[in-house]
Amino acid sequence: MKTLILEVDDAIYPKVKGFLDLLPDGLCHFLEGEEPDAVEIETIQSVRAAYRAGREEFDDWDEIRDQL
Repeated sequence: MKTLILEVDDAIYPKVKGFLDLLPDGLCHFLEGEEPDAVEIETIQSVRAAYRAGREEFDDWDEIRDQL
């Protein structure tokens, strides 16, 4: 399994959670209330910084959106 950390505004949280609840049981788990540890926070900050710096390994959604 892969882990996805998603930070959303309180206003859309119920809709995002509702979408996640529609996904098949056993293939996805909603881990409510779990906070990332220090290593995870550091990794997240590193990835965000790399994304903002325009590193090549991040796809440009506008370029690939129509190919999906």
